[in-house]
Amino acid sequence: MGRSGTLFLATMMNRSETWTVEHEPWPLYNMHEVMDVVHDRFDRDKYGEVNSFLRYILCDLGVKKKGVIRRNPAHVFISICNWEGDFLNKLPEKIDFIKHSFEVVDQALETDGIYPIVFEKLTTDPDYTNQVIADFGIDDVVLKEEDLAKKVHRADTNRYQGFEDLANEPLALFRENLGWFSEKYGYEVP
Repeated sequence: MGRSGTLFLATMMNRSETWTVEHEPWPLYNMHEVMDVVHDRFDRDKYGEVNSFLRYILCDLGVKKKGVIRRNPAHVFISICNWEGDFLNKLPEKIDFIKHSFEVVDQALETDGIYPIVFEKLTTDPDYTNQVIADFGIDDVVLKEEDLAKKVHRADTNRYQGFEDLANEPLALFRENLGWFSEKYGYEVP
């Protein structure tokens, strides 16, 4: 799924002089082998990791503080459609993966002890971002508005800016598979 939020948060947190915060230090594509390796990394002092792949094991991950980024699924969907030149043609076969990713995020958001992070506020509101960072124990980072204005994930020019640039099939797939998430968390359903 998308990486803009995880890269942004890791970059902001890693401004700390006392913490090491990594962004997806290595790809975790085989979830069956992940748990053993991940636990070793989290045994370090003042170590944090912002890793979108961890969402699949987040509820079972034995660390003190954990969070999940919630983002407008319509924006994620459009971003995914821009990933590859022919991704739009593969969308019908990829929609189950995308839907499952949002189901996993929803499960995490419903779990006690997992900090919900709202992407739209994280990237626009320095007070909110500073509070998120402080809530994870990082006390030597203070961000200002100009810090949030610098984009950390600069995609090439996107062909699709919104659903109006797509055919009807992707919109129908979105509504059928992700409309529920939009409605549940107060995002507009296109």
